[in-house]
Amino acid sequence: SALHLSELGEEVVFHTALGTTDYFGSFLRSTARSRRLRMVAQPGSITGSCVGISGEKDRTFVTCRGAVDELRATFDVDGFSHVHLAGYYNCAGLQQDAADLFRRARRSGATTSLGCQHDAVGLWGGVGRAPLTTDDAGPDFLILSEEEAREIVSRLSPDQTSTRERLQREPQRDALALLASKAAYCVVLTIGA
Repeated sequence: SALHLSELGEEVVFHTALGTTDYFGSFLRSTARSRRLRMVAQPGSITGSCVGISGEKDRTFVTCRGAVDELRATFDVDGFSHVHLAGYYNCAGLQQDAADLFRRARRSGATTSLGCQHDAVGLWGGVGRAPLTTDDAGPDFLILSEEEAREIVSRLSPDQTSTRERLQREPQRDALALLASKAAYCVVLTIGA
């Protein structure tokens, strides 16, 4: 997304964590430079990677998180008009820093957004709960899929609903529940194709 925005002429700063000596990290740095994307890379162990495996009816991913496990959101946000935190559930350090990042961004006049991504651990914590719902620390926009919304909401208000009933719920209901929990000012559901 950062690369596409920069190609459209937007000024974008992409904060990430890359390995300092591996080929993939070097490739990503040179690609960013050649496309005039300003990348700020925190040094880490090795650069993470993800391989997508698709079949006719399903897909899965094999992931090595690498340096992204060391990524922290402690960078300066002054002067930014918008701050987007992507991959919340896949970056433990970002989860710890998210509330402070959103507070600092809001104080500097920026809008904020959070892309959850799938929680491979299956805990679905943080979103819709303190500290992200307190003291103006949540994102302006929460961007998530139907499945992510369903999983988060089912843990916000556990009830006796069966898995089958949860799967049949309307996504709009989950979006309203996330708004009620003060997860964000605006909930954006990405509803498949």
